[in-house]
Amino acid sequence: MKMPDPNSTPFPEILEENLLYGTMIVHPGTFFLRQPQIPSLYFMGYNGRLVRVRPYHPDGFGIFTKDNPRIIPHIGLGNGRGTFEQNWEFGLVQPTFAVEDHPTSRVDIDDLISNMEAFHRISMKQLHEPEGIPDDIGTVQVIDGELSGFFFQRDDTTRKFNVINAYDGNEERSHFGHALVSAQTVKEYYSNYLGHIFENLLALGVNTQYFPVFNRDTSRVAHKPVLPNHQYYPQTMVPEDDQLDVLLGWIQSFET
Repeated sequence: MKMPDPNSTPFPEILEENLLYGTMIVHPGTFFLRQPQIPSLYFMGYNGRLVRVRPYHPDGFGIFTKDNPRIIPHIGLGNGRGTFEQNWEFGLVQPTFAVEDHPTSRVDIDDLISNMEAFHRISMKQLHEPEGIPDDIGTVQVIDGELSGFFFQRDDTTRKFNVINAYDGNEERSHFGHALVSAQTVKEYYSNYLGHIFENLLALGVNTQYFPVFNRDTSRVAHKPVLPNHQYYPQTMVPEDDQLDVLLGWIQSFET
């Protein structure tokens, strides 16, 4: 029996029950979601490998894997060329929890998200007018409006609330992601705005998926397996105005 290739689709981690969290884009300095967007999805089984599915980005669709990364909720925009600690030292990011407490295992990351959902809860109106929120409340979760389910943290210096983002990194690579949301929140966004795209993306964990490559010499199309750490349909390949439709059409063609 041929064993599945761990570095090609299907990825066994990509199952609905393995979805840890998602990340979504909030316009910097505002409390508004960027539209349109297809949120990134983060999966992990019990082997410690994190699989990030990034469906929509100027650099294209991508699947990225990382072994035993630390997950660090934080505010600020970090630089992936440095570690979290280096970005913190330069004042680019502030962690939500003590850095040494950040988890790498599936169980501990689940616990981290659950603990965040126990944050003090506020309305969108309170987020826009935070003067009535006591100073000793530093982290909150919004309970209504388009940012329902999003987490925010007070800046130590300005005392303003900023959206909490998600860092994932190990000794080899750092990645500063967008706004952290729970698995339930990101699934609700897909259901409300993106039809069956979430189910199409889960097919990456079920069957080998392919990317069509046109050969100009033979005028034929070859179908290459989708691989991790590759970028498909970037804006250097398709016009920016067409990229979303091209990506959605390709994702909808995945064999389920």
